[in-house]
Amino acid sequence: MQDVREGCEAAITALVKDGTLSDCFTPQDATDVLWTLLSVDNWENCTIICGWSQEKYLKMVAISARQLFYVPAGKPL
Repeated sequence: MQDVREGCEAAITALVKDGTLSDCFTPQDATDVLWTLLSVDNWENCTIICGWSQEKYLKMVAISARQLFYVPAGKPL
């Protein structure tokens, strides 16, 4: 999971550099939340317990992350 965390940090850092990270999050908090969103436990809950396909899981996580963290440059939250 450390590799996943580093990937999350890189993604959030890219949003910060682009000026598109939501004002609701510090970079550290955004990294923590994204990392948690991508946890194996969450994947297991969605795919095994809830019966989601891998495709649906990936789509829903991508939508969730976009809604949580991304604000187009110049647009207020």
